[in-house]
Amino acid sequence: MVELQDAIRRAAASSAPVVIWGPTGAGKEVAARALHAVSRGPEGAFCPVNLAAVPEALIEGELFGVRRGAYTGAIADRAGLIESVANGTLFLDEAGDLPALIQTKLLRVLESGEVRRVGATQGVRVRFRLIAATQVDPSALRAGGQWRADLFYRLAGVVLRVPPLRERRSDIPQLVRAYCIERGLALPGEDVLQVLEAHDWPGNIRELQHALLRAAFLADHGAIQRAHVETALRVSPESGGTASATKLCTLLEAQRAHVQGVVMACGGDTARAATILDVSRRHLYRFLRPWTPASTRH
Repeated sequence: MVELQDAIRRAAASSAPVVIWGPTGAGKEVAARALHAVSRGPEGAFCPVNLAAVPEALIEGELFGVRRGAYTGAIADRAGLIESVANGTLFLDEAGDLPALIQTKLLRVLESGEVRRVGATQGVRVRFRLIAATQVDPSALRAGGQWRADLFYRLAGVVLRVPPLRERRSDIPQLVRAYCIERGLALPGEDVLQVLEAHDWPGNIRELQHALLRAAFLADHGAIQRAHVETALRVSPESGGTASATKLCTLLEAQRAHVQGVVMACGGDTARAATILDVSRRHLYRFLRPWTPASTRH
């Protein structure tokens, strides 16, 4: 991780495109945000796009924009994300599955410095930094034909690898400490850390966050003990466990735990979490407020 931090600082000195690769949940977006934060070039916002969540038919319009009348339903000119993120950073997550057409147009934008909306005849000058994230080595994407060779050489000038959590177990105590401090929890003992450090973490940091969330719930606002962590890991979907070991609780407690888990999975984006849960943000916040168990209320 020290090497990764050094590589981020070196990459920040230029505005060249960057590819970040590593397994899901390892922290690729965190690395991308860090790169944006210390960059000398980008002055605008950081704009993350999960390409896996955008239908393939809509990716072109989302990235490059649309000119009025370009197709049925295009009733107004609309700028794409590349144009909108002027002087900022565009982060393309799950970029390993970029459609061939999008690769061609993206390459043209990177080489010419202009973006042309769908249906337009003239381009618009743009200045931005592109960071693409994949779950596999970009060299393998080129060798396997998923990425055009010319796009690979244009993107992969700077390649950063985010290692899986099992390769940096010494980070776990610091991650646990940060999690507990952020949520006002008592720091766990060495026996708890030993269990966490012995786990393989196929879901990486995301799995660690979810395991700590479940362990804190089982601890019922007390200090997280070894038994809480062992139970949380047994019911972890990433670890192939089942929910049979889940603590018996009230429906309200289960709802709170689920809501908190969804908010965490959304990276703290409460608007997105509320959409997934199909509730209003005001209703969502009720579940996120500090909670007193029914047995202690008067």
